[in-house]
Amino acid sequence: MPATRQRVTITLPAEVMRRLAERANGNRSAFIAEAVEARLKQLEREELEADLREGYIAMREETARMVTEWEPAGFEVWRRLDSDD
Repeated sequence: MPATRQRVTITLPAEVMRRLAERANGNRSAFIAEAVEARLKQLEREELEADLREGYIAMREETARMVTEWEPAGFEVWRRLDSDD
């Protein structure tokens, strides 16, 4: 099923319109739709990267806490393994 389209009116600087006319191959609507879609995907990707970065930072702190908490148990296991030799 083809995508539903909606007519909009936008105002662009004259220089942008000139450059658009040079590149759009007669289909400004398709060119603008593709440009807007690309920009929206870029923004969504940036938001996802920011969320992931924030999550990694939070997990780093949680992981450091867990390592500190479990470190004595790890040493105890190694001590017992070494004493079995």
